Amino acid sequence: MRRLFYTQACYYYEIIKKRFWGLTGTYLIIAIGYFGRLPRRKSLLAAILTGPDFEAAKQGYAYLPPFWLMIMILPAFIIGDSFGAIQAELFSKAKGLGFSKREFGLNNLVLITATNLCYLATILIALLMVDLTTTEAQGFIQSGWLTSYQDLGLRLFLILMLLSLIQQICGWLNRVLLLLVPIVALVYTDFTVAMWNPLNLVLWPRMRLIGNEIVTLTIVGCLVLAIGYGYVYGKYELK
Repeated sequence: MRRLFYTQACYYYEIIKKRFWGLTGTYLIIAIGYFGRLPRRKSLLAAILTGPDFEAAKQGYAYLPPFWLMIMILPAFIIGDSFGAIQAELFSKAKGLGFSKREFGLNNLVLITATNLCYLATILIALLMVDLTTTEAQGFIQSGWLTSYQDLGLRLFLILMLLSLIQQICGWLNRVLLLLVPIVALVYTDFTVAMWNPLNLVLWPRMRLIGNEIVTLTIVGCLVLAIGYGYVYGKYELK
């Protein structure tokens, strides 16, 4: 199993490394350059996640915040159809060595999780360093920005995992859905009022109006989708 995972991970990294560093780096340069010059009373991460509140959506004044949309959608572009390419390249060889399709799928889940963790850690560390250099350490802690990073970081990870799993499952039906479904879900969230929608957890004006039960629901949703992905991937020969 370790041998298979190492091989898959190497192939996977070779496929996504240019997209990962190119897209993430470009996004950080633009976001820090834009928000770093503005006077603000909240952390850079909170500023990036700012969007229309529920009242604006109700009255038809919602808008699509580009920095929020991009931070949420970039993992979909980074991962893309990487696992389809890896399966086409490696699965027949792995099967010949006695590895099962389910083991292949479980490794995919680990790689999806690792990608979102590395993506989120890169962004959080970069934004945190900028906030620390522009604010004294004591003032940073007293302002509550550190708690903001912890809370938003957890919520972002859950939502990114949710979107990635939905993306990969929908991609089995049609490759076009790999990017279309996450984009439609984010745009729908931004322009509608649906308190049950877990994607509201990462829109700054809305997240405080969403109960903690939605966080629990998101965790359960991620677990169900991950189990479903592993089961279906291992049971059926999906193209």
